[in-house]
Amino acid sequence: MSDLNKIVMGRAFLFKVQERFSQAPMKHSMQKECSLRFWHLQDKFNMLELIVGRIKNAVKSPELAKMNNRLYYYFLTDLEAYFYLLISTLDILAKLTPHFYSKWKGTKNTRRYFSHQREFFRKNPKKDQKYAKYLEDNMKWFEKARGHRNELTHNGALIIFPTSKKKFYFGTKRNKKGGIPNEEVETCIAETFQGFCDFLTFYNSHFGAKPLKISK
Repeated sequence: MSDLNKIVMGRAFLFKVQERFSQAPMKHSMQKECSLRFWHLQDKFNMLELIVGRIKNAVKSPELAKMNNRLYYYFLTDLEAYFYLLISTLDILAKLTPHFYSKWKGTKNTRRYFSHQREFFRKNPKKDQKYAKYLEDNMKWFEKARGHRNELTHNGALIIFPTSKKKFYFGTKRNKKGGIPNEEVETCIAETFQGFCDFLTFYNSHFGAKPLKISK
């Protein structure tokens, strides 16, 4: 079980990848566009770390269990925003990835959305075998986060269940029997955020060692 208290904040993600882009010869318009992508990514990282920290503090407060107070609604807001931000950050990153390949034959959506890009690599592993294998073997955290984000976006509301043991569980959908499958907040955030950090570490190492191919 992952521990939310063991998550290390303030990491400098993607520094090798950003260096690749800063040194690559490219048109001014493309250079400006890529610079904005990294700026947006850093903003997303900062917001995610802020939200994870606030969730960590909220679950320790006895006020949260009283429900229907200001802290409770801040907690709901942060938890829902967490899943949106996580997927949004990956979508921004997906817009940079095609620049590492000389001929990108994926659809337009594979340039815009991480989930589409992941499926592209899974179906075309020869494009980049090491990256495709990582996307195949290490993304359970992404499936979980995307599932919650999709349910919150398209189908329902976030429901919180406090327990007598001062733990908080949440659910985002009902099953066929009308029940609400739930999981512990701290465990879910710790697992998904750690998976996200591990993915960024791999991405930085993998693509930081690859030459840019500035695909158009």
